[in-house]
Amino acid sequence: MVTPGPLARHPRDHDLLLAALTAPSPSENTPWRVELPTPSKSIDQLRVAIWAEDPSCLVDHATARALAAVEQMLSRTGAMVRRSAGPCSSVTPRACSSSSCTTATAPAGDEAAAEELAAARALRNDDASPRAAFLRHRTQTHRTWLRTDEDRAKLRQTWQQFFTEHDDLLTPAAPTPAIPAGSRSLAVDGTERSFFDQTGWANLTSHVGLPSLVVPVTPTEEGLPIGVQIIGPAYTDRVLLALAEELTPLFGLSPQARRVEGRGSSRAAAPRIGPVPPRQAEQGASCLPVGVACGSYRSPPRAAASDAGRAHQSPHSKRAGQCNAQAPRVFRD
Repeated sequence: MVTPGPLARHPRDHDLLLAALTAPSPSENTPWRVELPTPSKSIDQLRVAIWAEDPSCLVDHATARALAAVEQMLSRTGAMVRRSAGPCSSVTPRACSSSSCTTATAPAGDEAAAEELAAARALRNDDASPRAAFLRHRTQTHRTWLRTDEDRAKLRQTWQQFFTEHDDLLTPAAPTPAIPAGSRSLAVDGTERSFFDQTGWANLTSHVGLPSLVVPVTPTEEGLPIGVQIIGPAYTDRVLLALAEELTPLFGLSPQARRVEGRGSSRAAAPRIGPVPPRQAEQGASCLPVGVACGSYRSPPRAAASDAGRAHQSPHSKRAGQCNAQAPRVFRD
């Protein structure tokens, strides 16, 4: 799975990490505290948007089927689920690409920085290659950055408006299931795509300060995980963790997608979401981690709060049990 953040076996582990990141260091001797909101709605009260596809970052059939299965599962819980084109005009907005590279050249030495500036000035105006884009972003002027930051502020307002009508947004985590480690190519249903599409969906939120989680949904026949990304409004980090904790057991899937035969061809069946035996759920939670893509709150690592390991209670719990009484709750206390 793609996630530019920490990995953990269970949302509970991320809750512990979040407590550490949002607690002041004892050496600071400061009175500040961060109280992030906790869930106030049950699953059947949620308004969930599904951003399933985008022409700027195509997804393959296996990923689309996995997301559709999650959509069906959420509908069965009673949540209000609908498809959406997303709050952005593109999965890869310019503000994201530009702002993500603004400090990339800062640690470079004077000689290396001068070489990059010279290389950027030598670029042709029509050079739209990934290398040229990255080089321009790394060497942009302060004026260019200020204008980009204005674009980012406008984009943040667009997201805020979107979340007045929705509680959560689900997207693919990546265009395809996990690719081999070290690979520098990406093919979507046999068609070669830019390798940078691999992080297109994961880069939706960091530059606008929104929290998001990547949760494993199902493995492919080869055992590679397919994940979905859950995005929430600013500062709802704990709300997303609680939601992921309640949804994880509902993602109890058959170990691998079955193949069904058609006339003259074969295709992978859509993954089925339902209860799995508790031991199998434990094994799945251990080998398919939950990833935090980003968060609303940013701080250097801090000492964990003393009560960070306590069980996290969520109003989603009761409804989840009603929807699927056999769905196991995987806790590690």
